[in-house]
Amino acid sequence: MKLKLLFAATVAFAAFPAQAQDNGDSRGTFTGPRIQVQAGWDRAGINLRDERNFGGRGDFPGTADQDNEISYGGEVGFDFDLGGFVVGAYAGADFSSAAEGFDFTTATPTAPSVPRVTLEATRNMYAGARIGVVAAPNIMIYGKGGFSRGRLEDQRNNGTPTLNYPTNQDNFDGYHFGGGVELAVTEMVYLRADYMHTRYDDLVLPTQTNAAQQLALHFNRNQVTAAIGIRF
Repeated sequence: MKLKLLFAATVAFAAFPAQAQDNGDSRGTFTGPRIQVQAGWDRAGINLRDERNFGGRGDFPGTADQDNEISYGGEVGFDFDLGGFVVGAYAGADFSSAAEGFDFTTATPTAPSVPRVTLEATRNMYAGARIGVVAAPNIMIYGKGGFSRGRLEDQRNNGTPTLNYPTNQDNFDGYHFGGGVELAVTEMVYLRADYMHTRYDDLVLPTQTNAAQQLALHFNRNQVTAAIGIRF
């Protein structure tokens, strides 16, 4: 129900024509503190890698999985419109039920026999900076990047592996980058379309049958969201 109300509000605001400032100067349109809510598409992915081969990018064939779900969350920030260029900082959090399943028994012959593990990307917290270009009095195109911290919950179908897996839930640091377009509907209300790619730290798994390999789980996610916000 909350997602339906969010999308309904976004469509309603988008129906109003964007208003430029009377003097044609964009200064002030993208300046000040702001708060927003967002929702959209979230794809979480997982790969099994051999950290000691292929420059740390030795993905095993057929060992990738991904899931598509809806994410939702909120963000706060502060921007400075320098008259054509905008710089700012932001922090936010989003939530998702995207999950990936992984069966180690068929992933690679060198991996110990381990039951299937399902990893669910439940929460993501992030902070960073962005820089934008005012393409029109009420339109900004921006790029962004910063730090992320994600929480993953794992479920196993039987037993407890002897490897160094997360138990129940674990937090992973990482980084994100992306960009988007922001539309100032009024001096206070804005709409935004945004893309963000996040890469988390690998989870290293000590192998017991092949000392020449070092297995690791590699986590990433891609998000495309629509947001509505208020600037104060």
